[in-house]
Amino acid sequence: MINHALAKTVLYRPLVRCLEWLADLVRPVQSGDVNLYLLYVFAAILLAYLLGVV
Repeated sequence: MINHALAKTVLYRPLVRCLEWLADLVRPVQSGDVNLYLLYVFAAILLAYLLGVV
């Protein structure tokens, strides 16, 4: 069996830190202007189209 304290230290804490980092990265987009958000979406779709992803 896996030790719960070890699993918390090795698995859960790094995962939570990573998710918090991603949330901090995305937070300005979420609290921003809707028009700016739509511009981001349009730019992402245009970039994907130009790179041949879509």
